[in-house]
Amino acid sequence: MKVGIPQTLIYYRYGKIFKKFLENIGIKVILSPKTNKKILNDSLKIAPSEVCLPIKLYFGHINAIKNKVDYLLLPRIVQEGESKYPCPRIKNITDIVNNMMENMPNTLEPVIDRNNTLEEALRKLGKTFTENKEKIEQAIQVSIKKEENKINFKKDKPTIAILSHPYHLHDEFLNGMLFKLLKNYNISIITNEQIPQKNKHKPLKKCFGHQNRKF
Repeated sequence: MKVGIPQTLIYYRYGKIFKKFLENIGIKVILSPKTNKKILNDSLKIAPSEVCLPIKLYFGHINAIKNKVDYLLLPRIVQEGESKYPCPRIKNITDIVNNMMENMPNTLEPVIDRNNTLEEALRKLGKTFTENKEKIEQAIQVSIKKEENKINFKKDKPTIAILSHPYHLHDEFLNGMLFKLLKNYNISIITNEQIPQKNKHKPLKKCFGHQNRKF
């Protein structure tokens, strides 16, 4: 049994968790390649013209693996907490893909919203492949365990803070290998993901999308 995960967009927020979870219940996971020129060109041909580039790339990544797997994992991110809504395109990306792409395999569409936490989404996903509840719960605990991400200030060199969405921060094709470039100039980097929640100011209310309010 092979499950494919597009290595773009939602992947950098939840994909690694879903990947670890599926592997821990015995499912083979196939990731699409990292973003490259071919995926970009395919994306521009397949995706609707009016959407932004990160959304377009989702189509190219799916196209790269859809014929190599039994299932595609396409999470539905509806709401991530109280008044925490994603961009409308991300919220509806699964429906857009299902209606525009041909010859799709079966899809797994776990929902994360106000009534379905990440843990509950993983639990329901696990029941698709096994009836072993203990195995599912153990896999959930392993997959959602947070890694410590400390800020290391170095007094002997300049530090630059980079604030962006995860799919920009972690996709070298999208960010133009910015991190490698800065490190070559001996510059330290801090991202918004490394800032402890307790040190963040209260998000602005009059700004669409909770990620934008955080910035």
